[in-house]
Amino acid sequence: MTGMKAKEIKAEVRKSYRFLAMRWHPDKNRNNEKEATNRFQEILKAYEVLVDDEKRDSVSPEHHPGFEYLQYL
Repeated sequence: MTGMKAKEIKAEVRKSYRFLAMRWHPDKNRNNEKEATNRFQEILKAYEVLVDDEKRDSVSPEHHPGFEYLQYL
């Protein structure tokens, strides 16, 4: 992700969010609704952190290993 501008990265985050949200939406996963609901909520929380500059800055990579790339946003 180095070399990408912040706008490009945020656009990619939105694109990925939409894809994953559609894939894991509980209405589309009636046979496995509990897991879909949990994943959908995790995806939503991650998206909310990634697109909000203030929230993103408050996330520590030491506490959230999945967010180590946040320094590039």
